[in-house]
Amino acid sequence: MESNNKLNEIIEEKNKVNEYTKNGNFKEAEKGYKEIIDKINNLPKEELNEEILNQKKLILSNLSLSLTKQKKIKEAKKCDIEIIRKLDNKFTKSYARLINNYLDEKNVTCARYYHSLMIKECKKEEIEKFLDIVQKLEIEIKKKDTFIKDIEFLKQLS
Repeated sequence: MESNNKLNEIIEEKNKVNEYTKNGNFKEAEKGYKEIIDKINNLPKEELNEEILNQKKLILSNLSLSLTKQKKIKEAKKCDIEIIRKLDNKFTKSYARLINNYLDEKNVTCARYYHSLMIKECKKEEIEKFLDIVQKLEIEIKKKDTFIKDIEFLKQLS
């Protein structure tokens, strides 16, 4: 019974903080999501259940979004990596955000790595929701491959 009360409290708090996100107040959203995650992290292990851990995943995802909107990319990536490593390795949204954030940092290698994990772990229909990000990656891969070929060609000339 105690777990259900905690779960309801977490959901209620998350819904309140989601309003900050919807209104574009990402700094307040960040603060609120972090407070909820701290509460979850401080729960005794016997109180943690699948529903609470699922809420933690959703809250971390929302936190990642609010951090990304504030250009706190390194911190945002940590949230998404925690999600796929500890909570749900099939959470397509985290892979997509990681790919996009790494591309924004011009790190095609890491973007490619998370794309390959996404393909391995996620359902095709879930991946298709993020086709714009996948296409952005494909364009960057072609650019990089062309650049490498150009460098190799120039080395042969010298």
